[in-house]
Amino acid sequence: SDAWLSVLDKTLMILVCGAMLLFPLSFGILTISRFVWLQAACLALSVIVALIILMLKGFRFPHPFPLFIDKSLFKTALPYALIILLMSVHYRIDGFLVERMHAEGPKEAGMYASAYRLLDAANMVGFLFSSFLLPYAARQFSSRKDITSVVLTSRHLLILYSLGISLSGIFLGNWIHAMLYRDSGPEAARILQWCLPALLGYSLVNIYGTVMTATGHIRPFCYITLVAVILNIALNLLLIPSMGAMGCCIAALVSQSLCGIAVMVYVKKKIFISFDFPAWGIYIYTAVLLGILFYFGSSLALNNWFLITAGMLLVFAVIYLSRLLGPTELNQLFRKPQL
Repeated sequence: SDAWLSVLDKTLMILVCGAMLLFPLSFGILTISRFVWLQAACLALSVIVALIILMLKGFRFPHPFPLFIDKSLFKTALPYALIILLMSVHYRIDGFLVERMHAEGPKEAGMYASAYRLLDAANMVGFLFSSFLLPYAARQFSSRKDITSVVLTSRHLLILYSLGISLSGIFLGNWIHAMLYRDSGPEAARILQWCLPALLGYSLVNIYGTVMTATGHIRPFCYITLVAVILNIALNLLLIPSMGAMGCCIAALVSQSLCGIAVMVYVKKKIFISFDFPAWGIYIYTAVLLGILFYFGSSLALNNWFLITAGMLLVFAVIYLSRLLGPTELNQLFRKPQL
């Protein structure tokens, strides 16, 4: 139940906001103020559900709320708060810098924001995976059970998903941007094409950063993220004056990818979770096939929705034929951990 509770608020947000975006006449228009209130309501509802489940299971707080919150709790929670702060800075600082450092700051910031919204939305899948993986891995690891299989299964799913999104953006970026935004143009679409591939780095951080947090390696995770933030800021300061939003994309792509590789290497050395090198060959093979499909499909002016559907079927075919994921691995990912 803890794994499902960890994704309850995000699942509710996706369902409610998705309904408002798809059916505005029935559910109303999604505004910024409504989004904030919905986020607060979904989080509050998730907390209430968690408290009810704890009480039903017989858990009793040592003191009435909020008296059970003491200094030791804050001290224990500090590294987790720090990692959230560092990751937030890593995700958001580039948009702040480009608006203030470039000669056409508002224009460049607007183009980058339009692309980053899609990157942020695509990364919600990674957030859901990490929210589910965190309690699962923590419980299994504390029981001295192997978590390699579930970690690699999660990585396979997220990397293949990220490859599909990234390559769709690279080859179909003009169409995607024109479909979503009225004031679309080749320059804004090019920003989108360079922005979405950063999702691959995000996915590695979502998986291996979550593993480091679940297994008690939160301080090294903070150090790695801090270095990534410093690198991101340095690249932004170097590239933004001459390249604008494109410099932000390059900075995000480099810093996120290196951060993802760093946490993966750390997990391999300290927690002994295999790289699974054959799987990386399958990733590259899948990327090449998707690139060929999108390139020739675009050249032949095939319907873009057909290309996206064909790309999804191609990924599923590779998964099935390569036996990268099977019913056993998927069942292990979603079943209740055994104590």
